[in-house]
Amino acid sequence: DRCRRHVVFVKAQQYFVMVDEFVARPNIASSLQWNIHSWDEFEVNEQKRMFWIRRGESSLRAHFMHHKNGFFSLSEGWDPPPMKGKDGAQWLQQYHLRFTPSGIEIPKRNLGVVLCVEHEYLRLPIVETELSGDVEVAHVGDDLVMVNQGDQMVYEAYESNALMLLVVGEKTYEVGDDGIVMS
Repeated sequence: DRCRRHVVFVKAQQYFVMVDEFVARPNIASSLQWNIHSWDEFEVNEQKRMFWIRRGESSLRAHFMHHKNGFFSLSEGWDPPPMKGKDGAQWLQQYHLRFTPSGIEIPKRNLGVVLCVEHEYLRLPIVETELSGDVEVAHVGDDLVMVNQGDQMVYEAYESNALMLLVVGEKTYEVGDDGIVMS
């Protein structure tokens, strides 16, 4: 019934949070899959539910906010392959990463991913993730990201029915159907 992506850029620490909101259609088997593609190979830590990729002096590291069953799939090449008759030298090798949370009969899921970049002038923040009841939590440096997996999210002193709650310094942001609301 719903497949919607929410993206927030946190300028202070230069990271992104993506939340894919998935609501299955009744009586139809379906599941959520998260895909990314690159010209360089991915490295994966299945236990920590994270991947990273390097290109020159820059890197991207991503942390999945998913502490239940799920798995990574890695592949390479083109599917479908480039058309015949075209110069194959113009097609750089392509690598693919897919993360699939297990469970076809799950009626609703919100998959959060914290994406951190590093380059000559920017260092990666420390990211720790955890599951607390129905709340997927990421500590990104001093920031707090919470993704709701139920109807009401409660974590420490925070309570909300929003899809995602983001605490940056003294400001709290709720992400939901009405966009971003700051308090």
